[in-house]
Amino acid sequence: MPLKSHFMGRAYGALRSPLGRQACAEGWGVSFFEFVAQEGRKPNEGAEQDQLRAYADALAVAKAEWPAVCRNAHDRRIARFERIANGLE
Repeated sequence: MPLKSHFMGRAYGALRSPLGRQACAEGWGVSFFEFVAQEGRKPNEGAEQDQLRAYADALAVAKAEWPAVCRNAHDRRIARFERIANGLE
């Protein structure tokens, strides 16, 4: 699903929340960001967060097969979200 541009600011702000920082620290920051950008809210505890964690895990496995340029771009996105979550950007 495409991200909704009117929720993008909310998604960046959500990265700075305790849940956003946790998501980045645990490796599911990108799926967290995309969820907030699509839904306009943070994922509920339980099933929604578990699905995002599982998606991030599956993506990490699949990423090994991606071309280097794609892996590098994704890694840069992860690093940027971590910087935002920790107030460095």
